[in-house]
Amino acid sequence: MTDLKVELKDICTRLGLPQAPDVLEACVTPVLRGHHLAVLAAEGSGKGALIGLAVLENFQADAEGVQTLVLVSDADRARRIAGAVQRITGPEGIQVSLAPSDTDGPVLVGRPSDLLPEVRSGRRSLAEIRLLVIDGVASMHDVGEWESLEPILDTLSKECRKIAISEKADAEFTDLLERQLPRARRWPEELLPVTLDSRVGGTQQESLPSV
Repeated sequence: MTDLKVELKDICTRLGLPQAPDVLEACVTPVLRGHHLAVLAAEGSGKGALIGLAVLENFQADAEGVQTLVLVSDADRARRIAGAVQRITGPEGIQVSLAPSDTDGPVLVGRPSDLLPEVRSGRRSLAEIRLLVIDGVASMHDVGEWESLEPILDTLSKECRKIAISEKADAEFTDLLERQLPRARRWPEELLPVTLDSRVGGTQQESLPSV
């Protein structure tokens, strides 16, 4: 991405946004640098643009199968996020599919409960996933998706990059950050819990720089 301002403007144009949302402007640097990311963002915040940008940055043209997995809490959210991401990635030839799907395109969006049976049966492998996005962490528990989410997380490669988005910093989100994304960049810092990685060198570390 040679010109960040031009790229952000193009993304906003594709989504019909008059300007780049705060969540996109604030998080673009960690996205481009390949960091794990933890974000508090509600519906309508522009998080679809953020996810679309992350998909573009992690896409590998010569790879096959699913490269980005977006896990959401409900079917309506899946359709909205898939549509927003497709508007950004479509011009680049990157197709977005909704789970369950018989086609293994570069981007797959769906509920954990839609994917877990396929993973457990061996019909689908997640070994090649380069980017995982979890959208709606706080609502996963409310709709009974948390039990399916955890086993999927356990199957992913340690090299997989993770982005977690939640409407609120509840206990489930805090727990997820501590276990799965202890070194994630955070936005906004003042609203997110401070996560400490006590596993490095056997001592408690300072909280990492925020976005």
